[in-house]
Amino acid sequence: MTNRRLLEGAPVPSHTQETAIIPPVYINPTAKVRCSVIGPYVSIGPGAQVNSVIARNMLIGAQAVVENILLEDTLIGFQAVVKGRASRMNVGDLSEIIS
Repeated sequence: MTNRRLLEGAPVPSHTQETAIIPPVYINPTAKVRCSVIGPYVSIGPGAQVNSVIARNMLIGAQAVVENILLEDTLIGFQAVVKGRASRMNVGDLSEIIS
């Protein structure tokens, strides 16, 4: 709920590649986002790498790697790695989930 309130009125990010943005969304300028659908209500931290992801209502932490997955209502921590099938999850810092 807090993420939703913080994102209201946020500018639409323009530094993504081949990605659809559904506002409101925050993507740190150092994050790399490619070939994805992001939003609404998604925050992506610094240095995160997001590739071929459909994400809504979630947080992706700093330096996390998220690939080839559909995620909703999820929290992914600092330097976590998540790859694979559609899911809802909470993944702590420095964790790895590959399915």
